Amino acid sequence: MHLKHRKAFLQKSLGGLVATAIPCSALLAEPRLENPLTVQALDENFLDLTEGILPRAKSKTILANCWRMGELPCTGSFAKSTTV
Repeated sequence: MHLKHRKAFLQKSLGGLVATAIPCSALLAEPRLENPLTVQALDENFLDLTEGILPRAKSKTILANCWRMGELPCTGSFAKSTTV
C-alpha cells in the first residue's frame, strides 16, 4: 500500500485521534522479510507511540482487542474499546 494511502487509512480508521498525534513515519515503516517485527516488538512499539497520548491502560486494552479482533462479537465492540 502506498504511503499516502496508509496515512489516509490510519487517520480514517483511528478517527484522527491517534494518527494525528503520532508521527506517521513511526507507524508506516515498511516491514521487510529479512527483518520482520516480532509480536513483542510490535506491541512495545504501539505502547511507546501512544504514551502521553492515551492512558496506558487504554492503550493496552486497544492492543489486546486488536490481537483478538476475530473473536470480538462485532466491530462495534472494538470501536467502543477505543473511546477515551
